Amino acid sequence: MTVPGDSPAAEWQPGASLSTLEFTADVRRRVRRYFDATGSLEVVTPVLSCAGPSEPAIEPFDTRATAADGRRWLQTSPEFAMKRLVACYGRDVWQLAPVFRRAEQGQRHNREFLLLEWYRVGQDMDELMQDVSALLRATVGEHPPFDRASVTVSYGDCVRQLTGQWPEALTVESIRSLFAARQRHFPESIQAQELDTALDLLFDTFVVSAFSADCPTFVTGYPPSQASLARLAVDTHGRSVASRFELYAGEVELANGFHELVDAAEQRQRFEDEYAERAEAGQVLPAMDEAFLAALEFGLPECSGVALGLDRLAMVALAETSLDAVMSFSDERT
Repeated sequence: MTVPGDSPAAEWQPGASLSTLEFTADVRRRVRRYFDATGSLEVVTPVLSCAGPSEPAIEPFDTRATAADGRRWLQTSPEFAMKRLVACYGRDVWQLAPVFRRAEQGQRHNREFLLLEWYRVGQDMDELMQDVSALLRATVGEHPPFDRASVTVSYGDCVRQLTGQWPEALTVESIRSLFAARQRHFPESIQAQELDTALDLLFDTFVVSAFSADCPTFVTGYPPSQASLARLAVDTHGRSVASRFELYAGEVELANGFHELVDAAEQRQRFEDEYAERAEAGQVLPAMDEAFLAALEFGLPECSGVALGLDRLAMVALAETSLDAVMSFSDERT
């Protein structure tokens, strides 16, 4: 049999080998065993919704089959629907969900991918990080870098070590100057008010690029402006930070976790601020998820949640460099 990808004539074939598909199937079995053992309920939530994300960095797909159907959005994450279940029943829940995002293309990106998302009632961020580490051991623990204990670094500490200042003290112009001093390209399109965009580029270019490939790395202590759906906390330096983390394997981002915000009024204000950013940038404006906000008003219990890209996890565990090698049919093959 011809090996997938051997020649242009094999474009109809899957990108992943049979052994890789067997590996990813085993990972999914292990995921289910892990959550069964920890008493979490597997759920399925809709792929289509009348509401979409407000976050400016995420672009959703929309669809309108007929005028009678109205506009619907392919979900970029099952987060809002899962939190509605948590608010109603107070149970730990998890799911494997196909999600869709525009402009997600490249070796580590695909416009459709498989997201493992779960919520733990009563857990804080530190407990959730331990939960993530336990899941990694249970699913891919025999594969580097997941055969080693993770390390944790602070976003603020890393930026201060690099620049001599806390993130909130920097400006786009000071970051631009640092790039120039190190003879690195800084996009002219980043405007003075887009500090978070500049900080992300700074962090990815000079900090994430230096992460060890030998063990997973948790990043904590993000700026409050990057809290998204996480609550705020105070770090060991007395600074206000977002109670969230991201998980990396080398330079590959794998997961994003929050100690969930439960204040409906604050969450609505954050949504409105993000919609204003989208409007100013000329981005599409999906309907705000009023059902999710109603669930927060009803009462979301204290909980933490995390989303982990399962395709990327397999890619790293198998030491592949492209998602195409671990997906049956990536964008190029659909």
